[in-house]
This record gives sequence, structure tokens and C-alpha cells, in this order.
Amino acid sequence: MRSVHLTEEIIQAYALNGTHEDPLVVAHIHECETCRAMAESYARMFSALEEMPVATFDFEVKELVLPQLPARAKARPVLVPVLVVIAGSLLALGGAGWYFREYLSGIADPSVPYLLYCLGPAALTLLVVLAADLFSSHRQKMTRLEYY
Repeated sequence: MRSVHLTEEIIQAYALNGTHEDPLVVAHIHECETCRAMAESYARMFSALEEMPVATFDFEVKELVLPQLPARAKARPVLVPVLVVIAGSLLALGGAGWYFREYLSGIADPSVPYLLYCLGPAALTLLVVLAADLFSSHRQKMTRLEYY
């Protein structure tokens, strides 16, 4: 007989299924009196749990719990002011561009390649930073969801 016994998880799995995929586990339970007694004990407990009637309550849990929860503070709408600022900025830039359109057309033609070389990497860097922030925020929210 081996002096090392099986873990609780293995014995519980054996007691729940009546068998195990590892033949060494089955052989050990048949040979070891301690592990066999534990497996029989778990089997009796599992069968007793299956025979228990389903609990029914004559009250509504929601009616008891919801009044005790603190009232949720109303969240301020953040999107509306942000959209107003963005729309105002675009309108101001568009108006300035329309007003100075004759002057800007002469400036922009020779500098378009340089502008693309400067703005392209900046825009790409901004997209990477925003995507990383979005991923981090999503991971934090999902972690919080697992605890509640």
C-alpha cells in the first residue's frame, strides 16, 4: 500500500462519477482503505444532496434587498459638453479656413508631403495610445465584474 493518499479533488471526482480516467487512481482507491472510506463518504453526501428538496421561499428577495440599497447618484452627462466643444472647434477651424482660403491654398501645396510625414506618425501614435487605454479600461471593468 502507498503511503501517499489521493487529493480531495480526485477523491471527490471519483465519488461523483463512480470512476476515474486514470486507472492508477481507481486501483489506489480499491487498495487504500482510507481513500476508499473517503470516497464512500463523499458518494453518500452527494446522493443525499441530490435527494434534498429544492428550497422555496414565501418572500421575494428583491423586495427585501432593494429598499436597503443606497440611492444611485445621477451621473452627469459628459458626452454633451464634449460634443459641443468638438463641434465648436471644428466650426471655428472651418470658418477660419473658409475665410483665409486664398492664402491657405498657396501655403499648403508645397508642404503637403511634409505635413503628411509629421501628422501621420502623430496620428498613428495617438491611435495606439487610445487603443491601449481602451484595452486597459476594458480589462479593469471586466475584473470588477468578476467580483460583483
